[in-house]
Amino acid sequence: MYQITNGKNAEHQVAMWQQSQEDAGDDLIAPPTPQSFVHWSLGAAERRISPMSLESKQGNNPLFRNFNMNLRQYLAHHHPAHPLRMKQDLEIMPCKALYVNFQSSVNWKSERDILRCNPSFHNEPRYDSVIFNAEDDPLAMGELALIFRCFLPNGVKLDLAMVRPFRRSSWHPRTRTDCPIRERKSGVMFIALEHVVRGVLLCPIFGASREAFYVIDTVDGDMFLRINGIE
Repeated sequence: MYQITNGKNAEHQVAMWQQSQEDAGDDLIAPPTPQSFVHWSLGAAERRISPMSLESKQGNNPLFRNFNMNLRQYLAHHHPAHPLRMKQDLEIMPCKALYVNFQSSVNWKSERDILRCNPSFHNEPRYDSVIFNAEDDPLAMGELALIFRCFLPNGVKLDLAMVRPFRRSSWHPRTRTDCPIRERKSGVMFIALEHVVRGVLLCPIFGASREAFYVIDTVDGDMFLRINGIE
């Protein structure tokens, strides 16, 4: 890897090269609405499949239990303008990559996160996490369990994700410095990709009495400002 750089700031050059290679291999999917209105794009798409077929395919995965019914209930609640009868066909297109553009809180320039939701990314499972806007929490967080485009019978397309949500925790480990903590909530939830802000890195707290995670706020300046509420 070092040989592809000019020897100056080599780590950054390698990271940029790797990102360009990731971009080239993902076959980006055009957004369902004009690009000027969205800040995300999908990549590494799989074949279309019905929610029921995906649920059956993931039969041993508890995260996908009642997937078809839960998705239809989500659509009925959040998209009442597009009513869906139970017997109407529904298709989804799972994707393994999500590209999110966001405005940096440091210099207001555009930045991009490449997020993965892949059971075998370079032969290892990789399920990245995101910050998303929720009604009760502008810094809601969740681990990606599925990224997909949903095709409604009337021709409408919706880009959604199924996430394993985290909640804020009042518990804190005995550490020398303070650090934001999140705990894993049970179950999964659907979110629209328009509500995704950017990616976030969480690290498991080993030896904790619960499934808790450190929120790593030092990955970049924007993350530090967001997590610590600095404007």
